[in-house]
Amino acid sequence: MPTVLTRYVMRFLGLRLAVISFAVLAFALLFDLLDASGDIVGKSQAPVRDLLTYIGLRAPSLLSEMFGFATLLAALFAVADLLRHRELIALWTAGISSAKLALRALPFVLT
Repeated sequence: MPTVLTRYVMRFLGLRLAVISFAVLAFALLFDLLDASGDIVGKSQAPVRDLLTYIGLRAPSLLSEMFGFATLLAALFAVADLLRHRELIALWTAGISSAKLALRALPFVLT
């Protein structure tokens, strides 16, 4: 059973990871569609349906390529938010080191 602090850190990181993953995926899809849309639309009878099919098929591979970058950005934004609201300083004062805090986020990173 995870502690309250572990759940808080995992939720804090998870929310930022979800938002940043969506933004990075949308940005990567935009550039990918700019490259491939001429081929898809030029040979299609239903271009909107074919573009949506292409997005659905291409999104998982783009997300897997960009997930490491999104995780790094999410961790940086999470630490910046924790520092901005002085929560990280309160955790350090309570005796929780940065290594222990990283270990609390480890279950989220491994899933």
